[in-house]
Amino acid sequence: MSRIKSFWQQRSLKFWLASGLVMTIAPVCLLAVLGYLRFHSEIVQPLVAVTEEQSQVLQPLNQIEINLWDVSRAVVDYAATGQRGYADSYVEHRDLIDQAFVRLEQAVARQPLLEQDVRQALADWRAVTEDAEQVLGLPPRMMDTSRRQPVLAFEDDIDRLGHDLGKLFEDVRLANEASHRRALAAITQFDQLALAALLLSVVFGVLGLWIINRSLIDSMNRLSDGAMKFADGDPDHRIEVRIPYELAGVADTFNTMRSKILLQQRELETAAITDSLTGLHNRRHFDRMLAQECLRAERFGQPLALVLCDIDHFKKFNDTYGHQNGDRVLKAVSEALHDAIRQVDVVCRYGGEEFVVILPNCDREQAGEAAERLRQTMAALSVQLADGQTVAISGSFGVAIQSDQDSDPETLIRRADDALYDSKRHGRDRVTLAAATEVT
Repeated sequence: MSRIKSFWQQRSLKFWLASGLVMTIAPVCLLAVLGYLRFHSEIVQPLVAVTEEQSQVLQPLNQIEINLWDVSRAVVDYAATGQRGYADSYVEHRDLIDQAFVRLEQAVARQPLLEQDVRQALADWRAVTEDAEQVLGLPPRMMDTSRRQPVLAFEDDIDRLGHDLGKLFEDVRLANEASHRRALAAITQFDQLALAALLLSVVFGVLGLWIINRSLIDSMNRLSDGAMKFADGDPDHRIEVRIPYELAGVADTFNTMRSKILLQQRELETAAITDSLTGLHNRRHFDRMLAQECLRAERFGQPLALVLCDIDHFKKFNDTYGHQNGDRVLKAVSEALHDAIRQVDVVCRYGGEEFVVILPNCDREQAGEAAERLRQTMAALSVQLADGQTVAISGSFGVAIQSDQDSDPETLIRRADDALYDSKRHGRDRVTLAAATEVT
Protein backbone atom coordinates (compact mmCIF):
# COMPACT_ATOMS: atom_id res chain seq x y z
CA MET A 1 0.00 0.00 0.00
CA SER A 2 2.86 2.40 0.93
CA ARG A 3 4.54 1.69 -2.39
CA ILE A 4 1.37 2.56 -4.30
CA LYS A 5 0.96 5.80 -2.35
CA SER A 6 4.58 6.68 -3.00
CA PHE A 7 4.17 6.07 -6.71
CA TRP A 8 1.26 8.56 -7.03
CA GLN A 9 3.08 11.11 -4.89
CA GLN A 10 6.12 11.02 -7.17
CA ARG A 11 4.16 11.80 -10.35
CA SER A 12 4.83 15.20 -11.89
CA LEU A 13 2.34 17.93 -12.74
CA LYS A 14 2.76 17.05 -16.36
CA PHE A 15 1.66 13.50 -15.63
CA TRP A 16 -1.39 14.62 -13.71
CA LEU A 17 -2.27 17.19 -16.35
CA ALA A 18 -1.80 14.64 -19.10
CA SER A 19 -3.77 12.03 -17.15
CA GLY A 20 -6.53 14.51 -16.41
CA LEU A 21 -6.69 15.65 -20.02
CA VAL A 22 -6.72 12.07 -21.31
CA MET A 23 -9.46 11.09 -18.87
CA THR A 24 -11.39 14.24 -19.72
CA ILE A 25 -10.97 14.04 -23.46
CA ALA A 26 -11.62 10.29 -23.71
CA PRO A 27 -15.37 10.46 -22.99
CA VAL A 28 -15.64 13.60 -25.09
CA CYS A 29 -13.97 11.97 -28.10
CA LEU A 30 -16.15 8.93 -27.68
CA LEU A 31 -19.20 11.17 -27.53
CA ALA A 32 -18.12 13.03 -30.66
CA VAL A 33 -17.75 9.81 -32.67
CA LEU A 34 -20.96 8.24 -31.35
CA GLY A 35 -22.77 11.57 -31.68
CA TYR A 36 -21.73 11.94 -35.31
CA LEU A 37 -22.80 8.38 -36.14
CA ARG A 38 -26.06 8.74 -34.24
CA PHE A 39 -26.82 12.15 -35.67
CA HIS A 40 -26.11 10.98 -39.21
CA SER A 41 -27.98 7.67 -38.92
CA GLU A 42 -30.99 8.81 -36.85
CA ILE A 43 -31.47 12.39 -38.01
CA VAL A 44 -29.75 13.20 -41.30
CA GLN A 45 -30.47 9.97 -43.18
CA PRO A 46 -34.11 9.56 -42.00
CA LEU A 47 -34.99 13.17 -42.87
CA VAL A 48 -33.40 12.94 -46.31
CA ALA A 49 -35.01 9.52 -46.86
CA VAL A 50 -38.50 10.72 -45.87
CA THR A 51 -38.16 13.70 -48.20
CA GLU A 52 -37.23 11.43 -51.11
CA GLU A 53 -40.07 9.04 -50.26
CA GLN A 54 -42.56 11.90 -50.13
CA SER A 55 -41.34 13.14 -53.50
CA GLN A 56 -41.92 9.68 -55.00
CA VAL A 57 -45.43 9.60 -53.49
CA LEU A 58 -46.50 13.20 -54.10
CA GLN A 59 -45.51 13.37 -57.77
CA PRO A 60 -47.85 10.56 -58.94
CA LEU A 61 -50.50 11.82 -56.52
CA ASN A 62 -50.38 15.25 -58.14
CA GLN A 63 -50.57 13.66 -61.60
CA ILE A 64 -53.61 11.64 -60.56
CA GLU A 65 -55.32 14.70 -59.10
CA ILE A 66 -54.67 16.82 -62.23
CA ASN A 67 -55.77 14.17 -64.72
CA LEU A 68 -58.78 13.14 -62.63
CA TRP A 69 -60.32 16.54 -63.30
CA ASP A 70 -59.79 16.05 -67.05
CA VAL A 71 -61.35 12.57 -66.86
CA SER A 72 -64.39 14.00 -65.09
CA ARG A 73 -64.75 16.77 -67.66
CA ALA A 74 -64.40 14.37 -70.59
CA VAL A 75 -67.06 11.96 -69.31
CA VAL A 76 -69.53 14.65 -68.25
CA ASP A 77 -69.06 16.59 -71.49
CA TYR A 78 -69.61 13.42 -73.50
CA ALA A 79 -72.77 12.75 -71.54
CA ALA A 80 -73.92 16.30 -72.30
CA THR A 81 -72.89 16.53 -75.98
CA GLY A 82 -72.26 13.00 -77.26
CA GLN A 83 -69.09 14.13 -79.05
CA ARG A 84 -66.60 11.28 -79.45
CA GLY A 85 -63.66 13.64 -79.00
CA TYR A 86 -64.39 13.62 -75.28
CA ALA A 87 -64.10 9.81 -75.25
CA ASP A 88 -60.62 10.08 -76.77
CA SER A 89 -59.66 12.67 -74.15
CA TYR A 90 -60.93 10.32 -71.44
CA VAL A 91 -58.76 7.44 -72.71
CA GLU A 92 -55.66 9.67 -72.77
CA HIS A 93 -56.08 10.90 -69.20
CA ARG A 94 -57.21 7.48 -67.95
CA ASP A 95 -53.92 5.98 -69.17
CA LEU A 96 -51.94 8.74 -67.42
CA ILE A 97 -53.76 8.00 -64.16
CA ASP A 98 -53.13 4.24 -64.55
CA GLN A 99 -49.41 4.93 -65.01
CA ALA A 100 -49.39 7.22 -61.98
CA PHE A 101 -51.06 4.53 -59.85
CA VAL A 102 -48.34 2.05 -60.88
CA ARG A 103 -45.63 4.47 -59.72
CA LEU A 104 -47.61 5.21 -56.56
CA GLU A 105 -47.88 1.52 -55.66
CA GLN A 106 -44.13 1.15 -56.11
CA ALA A 107 -43.45 4.22 -53.95
CA VAL A 108 -45.50 2.95 -50.97
CA ALA A 109 -44.42 -0.69 -51.25
CA ARG A 110 -42.88 -0.71 -47.75
CA GLN A 111 -45.35 1.62 -46.03
CA PRO A 112 -48.34 -0.44 -44.80
CA LEU A 113 -50.59 2.52 -43.96
CA LEU A 114 -50.05 4.22 -47.31
CA GLU A 115 -50.35 0.87 -49.10
CA GLN A 116 -53.83 0.47 -47.66
CA ASP A 117 -54.79 4.01 -48.74
CA VAL A 118 -53.48 3.39 -52.26
CA ARG A 119 -55.33 0.08 -52.54
CA GLN A 120 -58.56 1.81 -51.55
CA ALA A 121 -57.94 4.68 -53.97
CA LEU A 122 -57.12 2.19 -56.75
CA ALA A 123 -60.32 0.27 -56.07
CA ASP A 124 -62.31 3.52 -56.29
CA TRP A 125 -60.48 4.42 -59.51
CA ARG A 126 -61.47 1.09 -61.04
CA ALA A 127 -65.05 1.83 -60.08
CA VAL A 128 -64.71 5.25 -61.71
CA THR A 129 -63.39 3.72 -64.94
CA GLU A 130 -66.22 1.18 -65.00
CA ASP A 131 -68.81 3.95 -64.61
CA ALA A 132 -67.01 6.11 -67.15
CA GLU A 133 -66.88 3.37 -69.75
CA GLN A 134 -70.56 2.66 -69.16
CA VAL A 135 -71.35 6.33 -69.88
CA LEU A 136 -69.02 6.42 -72.89
CA GLY A 137 -70.60 3.23 -74.20
CA LEU A 138 -74.00 4.90 -74.57
CA PRO A 139 -74.76 5.99 -78.14
CA PRO A 140 -74.98 9.79 -78.53
CA ARG A 141 -78.64 9.59 -79.39
CA MET A 142 -79.33 8.01 -76.00
CA MET A 143 -77.86 10.93 -74.02
CA ASP A 144 -81.07 12.26 -72.49
CA THR A 145 -82.41 12.85 -69.02
CA SER A 146 -83.46 9.23 -68.72
CA ARG A 147 -79.79 8.19 -68.82
CA ARG A 148 -78.56 10.28 -65.93
CA GLN A 149 -78.05 7.35 -63.56
CA PRO A 150 -74.63 6.27 -64.97
CA VAL A 151 -73.42 9.86 -64.86
CA LEU A 152 -74.55 10.24 -61.24
CA ALA A 153 -72.82 6.99 -60.29
CA PHE A 154 -69.67 8.19 -62.04
CA GLU A 155 -69.72 11.51 -60.14
CA ASP A 156 -70.27 9.71 -56.81
CA ASP A 157 -67.24 7.48 -57.44
CA ILE A 158 -65.17 10.52 -58.48
CA ASP A 159 -66.06 12.20 -55.16
CA ARG A 160 -65.16 9.04 -53.24
CA LEU A 161 -61.81 8.81 -55.03
CA GLY A 162 -61.10 12.48 -54.29
CA HIS A 163 -61.80 11.82 -50.60
CA ASP A 164 -59.39 8.84 -50.60
CA LEU A 165 -56.68 10.90 -52.30
CA GLY A 166 -57.13 13.57 -49.65
CA LYS A 167 -56.73 10.91 -46.95
CA LEU A 168 -53.55 9.72 -48.66
CA PHE A 169 -52.17 13.26 -48.65
CA GLU A 170 -53.00 13.50 -44.93
CA ASP A 171 -51.27 10.18 -44.15
CA VAL A 172 -48.15 11.37 -45.99
CA ARG A 173 -48.18 14.49 -43.83
CA LEU A 174 -48.58 12.40 -40.65
CA ALA A 175 -45.67 10.18 -41.69
CA ASN A 176 -43.56 13.28 -42.14
CA GLU A 177 -44.50 14.56 -38.69
CA ALA A 178 -43.63 11.19 -37.16
CA SER A 179 -40.20 11.30 -38.78
CA HIS A 180 -39.58 14.77 -37.38
CA ARG A 181 -40.67 13.62 -33.92
CA ARG A 182 -38.19 10.76 -34.07
CA ALA A 183 -35.47 13.16 -35.14
CA LEU A 184 -36.35 15.48 -32.28
CA ALA A 185 -36.15 12.60 -29.78
CA ALA A 186 -32.72 11.67 -31.13
CA ILE A 187 -31.60 15.29 -30.79
CA THR A 188 -32.77 15.33 -27.19
CA GLN A 189 -30.76 12.18 -26.42
CA PHE A 190 -27.79 13.72 -28.18
CA ASP A 191 -28.07 16.75 -25.90
CA GLN A 192 -28.15 14.46 -22.85
CA LEU A 193 -24.91 12.84 -23.98
CA ALA A 194 -23.36 16.30 -24.16
CA LEU A 195 -24.42 16.98 -20.58
CA ALA A 196 -22.91 13.67 -19.45
CA ALA A 197 -19.61 14.63 -21.08
CA LEU A 198 -19.66 17.95 -19.24
CA LEU A 199 -20.19 16.24 -15.87
CA LEU A 200 -17.33 13.81 -16.53
CA SER A 201 -15.09 16.72 -17.42
CA VAL A 202 -15.90 18.46 -14.13
CA VAL A 203 -15.02 15.31 -12.19
CA PHE A 204 -11.62 14.91 -13.91
CA GLY A 205 -10.40 18.48 -13.54
CA VAL A 206 -11.04 22.19 -13.87
CA LEU A 207 -8.48 22.48 -16.61
CA GLY A 208 -10.13 19.74 -18.59
CA LEU A 209 -13.45 21.46 -18.06
CA TRP A 210 -12.02 24.72 -19.34
CA ILE A 211 -10.57 23.05 -22.41
CA ILE A 212 -13.80 21.17 -23.07
CA ASN A 213 -15.85 24.30 -22.56
CA ARG A 214 -13.70 26.21 -25.03
CA SER A 215 -13.25 23.53 -27.65
CA LEU A 216 -16.29 21.25 -27.35
CA ILE A 217 -19.26 22.38 -25.26
CA ASP A 218 -19.77 25.62 -27.14
CA SER A 219 -19.71 23.78 -30.46
CA MET A 220 -22.04 21.10 -29.18
CA ASN A 221 -24.47 23.69 -27.86
CA ARG A 222 -24.46 25.38 -31.24
CA LEU A 223 -25.09 22.07 -32.95
CA SER A 224 -27.84 21.06 -30.54
CA ASP A 225 -29.49 24.49 -30.51
CA GLY A 226 -29.32 24.70 -34.29
CA ALA A 227 -30.87 21.26 -34.70
CA MET A 228 -33.59 22.13 -32.17
CA LYS A 229 -34.34 25.40 -33.97
CA PHE A 230 -34.59 23.57 -37.27
CA ALA A 231 -36.87 20.95 -35.71
CA ASP A 232 -38.98 23.74 -34.17
CA GLY A 233 -39.54 25.39 -37.55
CA ASP A 234 -36.62 27.79 -38.10
CA PRO A 235 -35.29 26.56 -41.48
CA ASP A 236 -32.98 29.58 -42.06
CA HIS A 237 -30.73 28.95 -39.07
CA ARG A 238 -27.20 27.77 -39.96
CA ILE A 239 -24.88 26.08 -37.48
CA GLU A 240 -21.39 27.60 -37.43
CA VAL A 241 -18.94 25.17 -35.81
CA ARG A 242 -15.16 25.20 -36.37
CA ILE A 243 -13.76 22.99 -33.61
CA PRO A 244 -13.48 20.12 -32.96
CA TYR A 245 -13.43 18.72 -36.46
CA GLU A 246 -15.84 15.87 -35.64
CA LEU A 247 -18.62 18.26 -34.67
CA ALA A 248 -17.63 20.62 -37.48
CA GLY A 249 -18.27 17.69 -39.82
CA VAL A 250 -21.62 17.05 -38.15
CA ALA A 251 -22.50 20.73 -38.48
CA ASP A 252 -21.48 20.74 -42.15
CA THR A 253 -23.54 17.60 -42.70
CA PHE A 254 -26.48 19.19 -40.92
CA ASN A 255 -26.18 22.39 -42.95
CA THR A 256 -25.94 20.37 -46.16
CA MET A 257 -28.94 18.30 -45.10
CA ARG A 258 -30.86 21.47 -44.23
CA SER A 259 -30.13 22.99 -47.64
CA LYS A 260 -31.18 19.81 -49.44
CA ILE A 261 -34.36 19.47 -47.41
CA LEU A 262 -35.30 23.12 -47.96
CA LEU A 263 -34.60 22.82 -51.68
CA GLN A 264 -36.64 19.64 -51.97
CA GLN A 265 -39.46 21.14 -49.92
CA ARG A 266 -39.56 24.19 -52.18
CA GLU A 267 -39.52 21.98 -55.25
CA LEU A 268 -42.34 19.86 -53.84
CA GLU A 269 -44.37 22.91 -52.86
CA THR A 270 -43.83 24.48 -56.27
CA ALA A 271 -44.64 21.24 -58.07
CA ALA A 272 -47.80 20.82 -56.01
CA ILE A 273 -49.21 24.18 -57.21
CA THR A 274 -47.60 24.50 -60.67
CA ASP A 275 -48.71 23.10 -64.01
CA SER A 276 -45.67 21.30 -65.39
CA LEU A 277 -46.34 22.18 -69.05
CA THR A 278 -47.18 25.88 -68.89
CA GLY A 279 -45.51 26.95 -65.65
CA LEU A 280 -48.75 28.58 -64.49
CA HIS A 281 -50.45 27.79 -61.20
CA ASN A 282 -52.59 24.66 -61.38
CA ARG A 283 -56.20 23.91 -60.45
CA ARG A 284 -55.27 23.06 -56.87
CA HIS A 285 -53.67 26.47 -56.29
CA PHE A 286 -56.56 28.18 -58.09
CA ASP A 287 -59.15 26.62 -55.76
CA ARG A 288 -57.24 27.83 -52.71
CA MET A 289 -56.64 31.34 -54.10
CA LEU A 290 -60.25 31.80 -55.22
CA ALA A 291 -61.56 30.80 -51.79
CA GLN A 292 -59.23 33.35 -50.16
CA GLU A 293 -60.14 36.10 -52.60
CA CYS A 294 -63.88 35.46 -52.16
CA LEU A 295 -63.53 35.80 -48.38
CA ARG A 296 -61.41 38.94 -48.74
CA ALA A 297 -63.83 40.53 -51.19
CA GLU A 298 -66.80 39.78 -48.95
CA ARG A 299 -65.03 41.04 -45.83
CA PHE A 300 -63.84 44.36 -47.29
CA GLY A 301 -66.81 44.95 -49.61
CA GLN A 302 -64.65 44.91 -52.73
CA PRO A 303 -65.67 43.55 -56.14
CA LEU A 304 -64.15 40.32 -57.40
CA ALA A 305 -64.20 39.06 -60.99
CA LEU A 306 -63.46 35.67 -62.49
CA VAL A 307 -62.58 35.08 -66.14
CA LEU A 308 -62.69 31.64 -67.76
CA CYS A 309 -60.94 31.21 -71.12
CA ASP A 310 -61.06 28.32 -73.57
CA ILE A 311 -58.86 28.04 -76.69
CA ASP A 312 -61.19 27.73 -79.67
CA HIS A 313 -61.21 24.45 -81.60
CA PHE A 314 -58.21 23.17 -79.67
CA LYS A 315 -59.09 19.49 -80.02
CA LYS A 316 -59.37 19.94 -83.78
CA PHE A 317 -55.99 21.69 -83.72
CA ASN A 318 -54.45 18.71 -81.90
CA ASP A 319 -55.98 16.30 -84.41
CA THR A 320 -54.59 18.38 -87.30
CA TYR A 321 -51.16 19.39 -86.05
CA GLY A 322 -50.46 16.91 -83.25
CA HIS A 323 -50.19 17.17 -79.48
CA GLN A 324 -46.62 18.47 -79.60
CA ASN A 325 -47.77 21.55 -81.47
CA GLY A 326 -50.76 21.69 -79.16
CA ASP A 327 -48.35 22.00 -76.26
CA ARG A 328 -46.64 24.87 -78.08
CA VAL A 329 -49.98 26.67 -78.28
CA LEU A 330 -50.69 26.09 -74.59
CA LYS A 331 -47.30 27.49 -73.61
CA ALA A 332 -47.67 30.52 -75.90
CA VAL A 333 -51.16 31.29 -74.58
CA SER A 334 -49.96 30.89 -70.99
CA GLU A 335 -47.15 33.40 -71.51
CA ALA A 336 -49.44 35.84 -73.30
CA LEU A 337 -52.11 35.72 -70.58
CA HIS A 338 -49.52 36.04 -67.83
CA ASP A 339 -47.97 39.11 -69.47
CA ALA A 340 -51.37 40.77 -70.09
CA ILE A 341 -52.71 40.76 -66.52
CA ARG A 342 -52.09 43.06 -63.58
CA GLN A 343 -49.57 42.21 -60.89
CA VAL A 344 -52.37 41.53 -58.39
CA ASP A 345 -54.24 39.21 -60.76
CA VAL A 346 -53.78 35.44 -60.75
CA VAL A 347 -53.82 33.32 -63.92
CA CYS A 348 -53.99 29.52 -63.67
CA ARG A 349 -54.38 26.59 -65.99
CA TYR A 350 -57.86 25.31 -65.24
CA GLY A 351 -57.52 22.06 -67.12
CA GLY A 352 -56.91 20.94 -70.72
CA GLU A 353 -57.15 24.00 -72.95
CA GLU A 354 -58.94 26.12 -70.32
CA PHE A 355 -57.42 28.94 -68.31
CA VAL A 356 -58.83 31.03 -65.49
CA VAL A 357 -57.96 34.51 -64.24
CA ILE A 358 -58.85 35.91 -60.81
CA LEU A 359 -59.29 39.71 -60.88
CA PRO A 360 -59.37 41.15 -57.33
CA ASN A 361 -61.01 44.55 -56.78
CA CYS A 362 -62.39 44.58 -60.32
CA ASP A 363 -66.01 45.56 -61.07
CA ARG A 364 -68.17 44.44 -63.98
CA GLU A 365 -67.02 47.11 -66.42
CA GLN A 366 -63.35 46.69 -65.56
CA ALA A 367 -63.62 42.90 -65.76
CA GLY A 368 -65.21 43.12 -69.20
CA GLU A 369 -62.43 45.42 -70.40
CA ALA A 370 -59.78 43.11 -68.94
CA ALA A 371 -61.33 40.05 -70.59
CA GLU A 372 -61.56 41.86 -73.92
CA ARG A 373 -57.91 42.84 -73.60
CA LEU A 374 -57.02 39.20 -73.00
CA ARG A 375 -59.12 38.13 -76.00
CA GLN A 376 -57.37 40.64 -78.25
CA THR A 377 -53.99 39.51 -76.92
CA MET A 378 -54.80 35.91 -77.78
CA ALA A 379 -56.23 36.84 -81.18
CA ALA A 380 -53.03 38.73 -82.04
CA LEU A 381 -50.88 35.77 -81.05
CA SER A 382 -48.98 33.88 -83.79
CA VAL A 383 -47.62 30.51 -82.73
CA GLN A 384 -44.73 28.94 -84.61
CA LEU A 385 -45.16 25.20 -85.03
CA ALA A 386 -42.45 22.55 -85.12
CA ASP A 387 -42.27 22.63 -88.93
CA GLY A 388 -41.78 26.41 -88.98
CA GLN A 389 -45.24 27.51 -90.04
CA THR A 390 -47.20 29.92 -87.88
CA VAL A 391 -50.84 29.69 -86.92
CA ALA A 392 -53.29 32.14 -85.42
CA ILE A 393 -55.54 31.17 -82.55
CA SER A 394 -58.49 32.63 -80.72
CA GLY A 395 -60.25 32.12 -77.43
CA SER A 396 -63.71 32.31 -75.91
CA PHE A 397 -64.14 34.06 -72.58
CA GLY A 398 -66.72 33.99 -69.82
CA VAL A 399 -66.77 36.63 -67.04
CA ALA A 400 -68.60 36.56 -63.70
CA ILE A 401 -68.64 39.02 -60.79
CA GLN A 402 -69.12 37.97 -57.19
CA SER A 403 -72.38 39.16 -55.71
CA ASP A 404 -73.97 39.20 -52.28
CA GLN A 405 -76.36 36.44 -53.36
CA ASP A 406 -73.70 33.99 -54.53
CA SER A 407 -70.40 34.79 -52.85
CA ASP A 408 -69.16 31.19 -52.70
CA PRO A 409 -66.42 30.10 -55.14
CA GLU A 410 -68.41 27.24 -56.67
CA THR A 411 -71.23 29.53 -57.76
CA LEU A 412 -68.81 32.08 -59.17
CA ILE A 413 -67.06 29.37 -61.22
CA ARG A 414 -70.37 28.00 -62.46
CA ARG A 415 -71.59 31.42 -63.60
CA ALA A 416 -68.31 32.14 -65.38
CA ASP A 417 -68.47 28.71 -67.01
CA ASP A 418 -72.03 29.36 -68.20
CA ALA A 419 -70.88 32.66 -69.70
CA LEU A 420 -67.99 30.87 -71.41
CA TYR A 421 -70.33 28.39 -73.04
CA ASP A 422 -72.51 31.28 -74.20
CA SER A 423 -69.44 32.66 -75.98
CA LYS A 424 -68.91 29.30 -77.65
CA ARG A 425 -72.53 29.00 -78.70
CA HIS A 426 -72.51 32.47 -80.26
CA GLY A 427 -69.52 31.98 -82.54
CA ARG A 428 -66.47 31.83 -80.21
CA ASP A 429 -63.64 34.42 -80.15
CA ARG A 430 -65.73 36.66 -77.94
CA VAL A 431 -66.29 37.79 -74.34
CA THR A 432 -69.58 37.09 -72.55
CA LEU A 433 -70.45 38.56 -69.13
CA ALA A 434 -72.65 36.60 -66.79
CA ALA A 435 -76.06 38.06 -65.96
CA ALA A 436 -75.66 41.35 -64.11
CA THR A 437 -76.75 40.30 -60.62
CA GLU A 438 -73.44 41.45 -59.10
CA VAL A 439 -72.91 44.44 -56.89
CA THR A 440 -70.85 46.90 -58.98
